[in-house]
Amino acid sequence: MHALHSLQESPAQRRARDGKLTASRVGVLMNGDEAAIYALWREMIGAPDYKPEDLSDVWAVQLGSCTESLNLDWYERRTGRSVTRRGDVVVHPTLPWAAATLDG
Repeated sequence: MHALHSLQESPAQRRARDGKLTASRVGVLMNGDEAAIYALWREMIGAPDYKPEDLSDVWAVQLGSCTESLNLDWYERRTGRSVTRRGDVVVHPTLPWAAATLDG
């Protein structure tokens, strides 16, 4: 059996995302699941006993992680636009609490 793809963010990515409302986190809010929103709040405030959800058994997460590079390559091929900042965490220019990770 093969090990699943690692979903670990780099320490620099984690630091850049700390305290920011990112695209993934907005999805949690939009979904409306109270338990997930509460967990997000605990993460955002840095609750000392907060433990991130284990996503190693979530098919959609694993598939996205494994195909991230392919998705970006395909986008470049289909659009002719180059994706040069893969994996960068980008903070909104006027909203310092808003960010997105540039991944596939």
